[in-house]
Amino acid sequence: MNNIENLNSQRLKFGDTAVDGLICGIWAGIAMAGFIVIAGWLAGDSLSTSVSRFSIHPNTTPWMTVITHLAISAVYGLFFALIVLALSRLVRPSIWINLLTGVVYGFTLWIVANSILLSVFSSSLNEIPGLTLMIGHLIYGLVLGFSMSSKVMYNG
Repeated sequence: MNNIENLNSQRLKFGDTAVDGLICGIWAGIAMAGFIVIAGWLAGDSLSTSVSRFSIHPNTTPWMTVITHLAISAVYGLFFALIVLALSRLVRPSIWINLLTGVVYGFTLWIVANSILLSVFSSSLNEIPGLTLMIGHLIYGLVLGFSMSSKVMYNG
């Protein structure tokens, strides 16, 4: 009976972690997009121009662009949560570990986006200055790491 209870507990923890990652990914995506839109606005772009730069297809509406960005952010948040869960089995979880992991994760996403995806696909994302895009990904990672630190999996 103990084995069944243990298995159910592990499944619950895995499921909760996955959902936490999705939600935290959305929050981190909002923070990243907010930074990039504000940076674009400060550089003289209109709000719609800044938002349209998140599109990977030229005929996408601004709302579809936002929804797509948040969906991708959620999926990346899920992957991050699973990395943090695995990491919590190796080292004692802490906010500092999560923040560092988040920064490394955000930087890795930027490297992949910048060196592979943006070089292969012709996208308006290429119009976002590289430094702005990098800082946006670091913000994504920081918010992801911070928000995952407040989740139930670290309260016991």
